[in-house]
Amino acid sequence: LALRCVTPRGDIVCAHSIPGPAMMQRFDPTVLDRDLTEDDYTPRVGSAHMMVWGRGYDHDQIEDLVERWGVNLFILGHEKAENGVMLIPPAALVINSDHDRGVYLPIDLENPPTAEQAAGMVEKLSGTTRF
Repeated sequence: LALRCVTPRGDIVCAHSIPGPAMMQRFDPTVLDRDLTEDDYTPRVGSAHMMVWGRGYDHDQIEDLVERWGVNLFILGHEKAENGVMLIPPAALVINSDHDRGVYLPIDLENPPTAEQAAGMVEKLSGTTRF
């Protein structure tokens, strides 16, 4: 469901998405730390399903997950980022690589950026490369 990178300046979680704000009351945040159950895969109500199909993140939700999971930076996708990158304060970055303005984010895990710094570090995909 997610890749968690432990760095000297705090953890980074890379995931396709996180649950949308309206899903958070039904979401089990322990889903990343336990074995998955069949219920986790149930469309629209299972926590694993919510981790894959969420959109519309907001500040309060990101702040809540930062505290719950002890994460300093979320790198997410699945949500349209018109210019390839979208910052969601305080700690989330949505990046897209599937359109003409697609980007990627090189990261030095010994010196990880904040979300705001990461937004300025994205690099444009060259040519017609698509993922």
